[in-house]
Amino acid sequence: MSIFNQKEITHKNLTSENGNFLWNQLYLEVLVRMPDYSIAKYDLVKMLKYKDDKLQLDIIREFDETYDPSKALFWYTKESCL
Repeated sequence: MSIFNQKEITHKNLTSENGNFLWNQLYLEVLVRMPDYSIAKYDLVKMLKYKDDKLQLDIIREFDETYDPSKALFWYTKESCL
């Protein structure tokens, strides 16, 4: 009986494996520490309000009223000031 899998691939270059592991850990840490999106959304809307551009104000108003994180790609790809 063996505790090792004979077909397991060994990694000779652990530097790249360690780098990948660290990047994944950093990515997870950033996601965990991200602030509540509603506060960030409020700050963004406040910063983007156009003084005399009705079209952009309408888009910002729509964003403010309808944004949901699951629809982020829609807003990232929409032609607007956002």
